[in-house]
Amino acid sequence: MPIATAGAGSEGASVPEAARPVSGEAPSLGGSSVGSPSIELGRRLLAENGCNGACHLARVTDGNPMSLYTRSTRRVNAREELRRQVEVCVSRLNVMVFPEDIESVVGALDDDFYHFD
Repeated sequence: MPIATAGAGSEGASVPEAARPVSGEAPSLGGSSVGSPSIELGRRLLAENGCNGACHLARVTDGNPMSLYTRSTRRVNAREELRRQVEVCVSRLNVMVFPEDIESVVGALDDDFYHFD
């Protein structure tokens, strides 16, 4: 597996139970398409690393971490901005991910929420 978690993140908060993947269950972040193998890898990496957990909850006002992606005032408005944001998140969480895996995560987020492509 090309990913190794080196720490729980700079904020030290645990991931809420609702944001944790169910063992053996294929993660789905809300997109309707099955996607390419790369997009499926991105979805799996997001779920395995607790993305949409405590760090996102601290940044939303409605208690729904997924609204970070769908709010009208979102910070990311182009695919390159999304890639930079994913790189920031990976760095903050101290997760080791190959560059091609970062692109898979970007692809999954784009396919499920942003629809830049």
